[in-house]
Amino acid sequence: MRVGFIGLGNMGGPLAGFVLKAGFSLVVHDIRREAAASLLERGAAWAESSRDVAATCDVICVCVPGPPEMQAVTLGAGGVLEGVKPGAVVIDHTTNAPAVVRDVGVALNARGAHLLDAPLDGGREGALEGQLTLFVGGDEAVLRRVKPVLDTFSKSVVWVGALGAGSITKIVHNALAM
Repeated sequence: MRVGFIGLGNMGGPLAGFVLKAGFSLVVHDIRREAAASLLERGAAWAESSRDVAATCDVICVCVPGPPEMQAVTLGAGGVLEGVKPGAVVIDHTTNAPAVVRDVGVALNARGAHLLDAPLDGGREGALEGQLTLFVGGDEAVLRRVKPVLDTFSKSVVWVGALGAGSITKIVHNALAM
């Protein structure tokens, strides 16, 4: 399974590192190439765009700040949708709006690909330790197929229902935590 990782910031960078350490072939992209430097030194491959990540990977993890960035990376010019292969699985780790997740899911399904929304819980510390909890929405069979990737950086992967349910669960969790 070739894994792509888009978004290598405070959360995405450490997570991509765990994927690479677990032995997966890894392709990375970020708006700042320097964010990928340590991963490239350890054997990851660079892609010039999100489209290029999607064109070469079976699993594409997206870890960006919010809904506008996730929409741009997936549906925008040079985005995942332009390169995604049939059967590929895109995993959105953004704390996202359920409607955005569903819209992106419809677009990916039209190309024969799948989307899971799997927002992260555990903060930067959990990311650095590979001990995050993921609330995952989407097709449970698709989740089972990509779970080995998610297990590299999480202590718990919880399927919570249909696409968008991961985002709803994370929003409720954040509200309760406040």
